[in-house]
Amino acid sequence: MSKFLKKYPEEMISVILIIGMTLIVYSPVRFFDFIFLDDPLYVCNNKHIRDGLTWDGIIWAIFSTRGGSWHPLTWISHMIDISWYGMDSGGHHWTNVQIHLISTVLLFIFLRKSTQKTWISAAIAAIFAVHPLHVESVAWVSERKDVLSVCLAHLTLLSYLWYTECPTTVRRTSVLLCYCMSLMSKPMMVTLPFLLCILDYWPLQRWQKSMIWALIKEKMPLFIMAFTFAGFALFSQSIEQAVDSDLAFKYRLLNAGIAYIQYLFKIFIPIKLSFFYPHPHSSVSVIWGISCLILTAMLLIFALLFRKKMPFIFTGIIWFVFTLIPVIGIIKIGGHQMADRYTYFPMTGMAIVFFFGIEQKKICALIPVLLTIPIVGCAILSYHQVYAWQNSYNLSTQALTNTSDNNYLAHYGLAEYYLEKDNFSKAIELYKKTLHIAPGYFKAKYQLAYTLKKNKQYDAAIAMYQQYLQLEPLNAKAHNNLASLYGVHTDKVTLAEIHYRIALSLMPESPLILTNYAYFMIIQNKPNAALDYYIQAIIADPSYLRAFANLSQLILTEKEKSDDFLRDCINQICKHKKANTYFTKLSQTFIARKEYQLATFFEKKAHECN
Repeated sequence: MSKFLKKYPEEMISVILIIGMTLIVYSPVRFFDFIFLDDPLYVCNNKHIRDGLTWDGIIWAIFSTRGGSWHPLTWISHMIDISWYGMDSGGHHWTNVQIHLISTVLLFIFLRKSTQKTWISAAIAAIFAVHPLHVESVAWVSERKDVLSVCLAHLTLLSYLWYTECPTTVRRTSVLLCYCMSLMSKPMMVTLPFLLCILDYWPLQRWQKSMIWALIKEKMPLFIMAFTFAGFALFSQSIEQAVDSDLAFKYRLLNAGIAYIQYLFKIFIPIKLSFFYPHPHSSVSVIWGISCLILTAMLLIFALLFRKKMPFIFTGIIWFVFTLIPVIGIIKIGGHQMADRYTYFPMTGMAIVFFFGIEQKKICALIPVLLTIPIVGCAILSYHQVYAWQNSYNLSTQALTNTSDNNYLAHYGLAEYYLEKDNFSKAIELYKKTLHIAPGYFKAKYQLAYTLKKNKQYDAAIAMYQQYLQLEPLNAKAHNNLASLYGVHTDKVTLAEIHYRIALSLMPESPLILTNYAYFMIIQNKPNAALDYYIQAIIADPSYLRAFANLSQLILTEKEKSDDFLRDCINQICKHKKANTYFTKLSQTFIARKEYQLATFFEKKAHECN
């Protein structure tokens, strides 16, 4: 360490200052909760992730398109977090911060080596580290894919710089490998090969008329990889029905122009931030949209005109404009107009323009001040912005304050927060408000039905589930919940049976549905059928304790009538490979019930199976 400090004093001081400042800004996240948005999908309610790092989980990650993208490295990183931290949400947040720190240092090293400008490179890396627009990517557990992908993209840039110093097969392979891993974390980096061509112009200065085609040709494997991943990403989004093709192209184009200018504004004046900016859809302003498209075009023309006099402007503007293309809204995914997280990589381009522009002023005495003020200002704003991500309540209230009362996802977030706190009446009110603003938001209908059930408003819950299933007939959980509501009515047993059967046909290995159906069989006085479904449930998920608890209660009840039931139970469990595991868990369940005789009996059975 001391040798590095002596050899690279400015560089080491820069890195230490940047890391220290970033840790101060993001230190609160260690105590933050998971939030309602995507965290259940990616971590909290994802069985494959909650099992931690396993071979079965890795195989699932390789083949899964859950969430609308193929990003196996991201899934695996979440599994590692579970193995390390369990469900301690702060640990998951802290991993994001650590990856962000690594990414920042890699960006600094790349800029320093490619431009030979230490303090300018440090300023750009610092603004990347602490800009308020980047808080969303770092402080949101589900955006692990963002920080991981960009970290590997920065590693790709550094590998490419290494390759340009001495083009060899080994170095080219390192570029391909790093780029592939970046795409396997999130497919947004499909524009990176094009950016490498621009970086060849400046700062790498590899462009010569006779070499342009050769420079493009050397990147063909990267372009092929990019197009492959882009096509697969579109396919994955289509499978998950995430692509909204109903909005006419002209409205998407107009909104794209507006988004570019709004991103620029928020880069330089990062205020009124929100986790969700509602899309205006067909009500988008035509005049404002055309004006913004013209301004964006003028920005590109400006970059071309000044490419020789100030090449950093050319590279910076192209970096910003072109790396935003995959998420600018031409292909509309989701209900948002724009998102702060989308600037995580593109914003570096505008930072290059700004900070290298300051250097051009040649006012040596003021340059340190001009470099420091925006960084410190952003750090202060980010420290406050970080707390918006503390929980769903903070996040949603900030969104309502900074956007409008018609922000349906913010109302939904508040409803989720109150549901978690068991304030059902408030949650119901907010779910209804969400649906008033966005009647087509099916998830709110489902959650409203679920909350009505929790609030014991059974008839209203049945009606809402019926409405929901007319729109989403393949939702197994909705069929299961509706069946459980019908099951308590003696005159609706047939309807309960129908919906349980549909639910099981859609999710035949769901321990929840199997357990609920088993309980329904008990109500129908069919203990042997209940036994069969309870065993299916514990086989589907040996960690699902409710199935063991219900099965133990069934054993206690039926054992008093006849020993045949217990014998049947043992025989059925013994047929399976993990019988010893199931017997052990049953033994533990009976210990919890203080039924020590049965606990000992099942513990012996577990040893016999070993």
